[in-house]
Amino acid sequence: MNGHTRSRASGRCSELRRHARLLLAIVLVAVGCRGTGGPGSGRAGGDTAGGSTLDLSTIDVCQRVPGKAVAEALGGQLADTLAFRASADQPSRCRYSIGSSDSARSMRQAYVVLLLPPRDFETRRMQQQNPVESIPGLGDAAYVTYAPAGERTDLYVLKRGKAAIQVTGENRAALVKIAKVAVAHL
Repeated sequence: MNGHTRSRASGRCSELRRHARLLLAIVLVAVGCRGTGGPGSGRAGGDTAGGSTLDLSTIDVCQRVPGKAVAEALGGQLADTLAFRASADQPSRCRYSIGSSDSARSMRQAYVVLLLPPRDFETRRMQQQNPVESIPGLGDAAYVTYAPAGERTDLYVLKRGKAAIQVTGENRAALVKIAKVAVAHL
């Protein structure tokens, strides 16, 4: 094989891999949407293995997982919360701003808690491009992923029959504490 033929063959393989990844992504989205009101709608479908006994699209996460309990778990002060209702493409979520209990330091940390259909727990694990680490003893199952630059950590917890919980922030230890609060309030 000369260099030109090898280059064309390599290009075809690359193109086939790209098409295979696209097909896999389409299949994962289709499987995730089956029996629901659409991606991220949080509506329980006919799939009882992955469905929820809760109508996640109607839950106010800030009310269900109280900011005061989150702040207490972190040993800080609740600065504010911001609720986001579920939409056709986004799940219900709450952003918590937690300040230091030390009044000399005014730095705040932001954390987000999302409620997802239980079936999204495994779907999101399979879609991860970052390293995944299991966390034993949290909910029915749990794992954490880290963004390459370390500016974001996502913790996923499964509470079977209820929801998958995603907690996002910068500090793994804080995310575990918040996830325990969320699990206790579901």
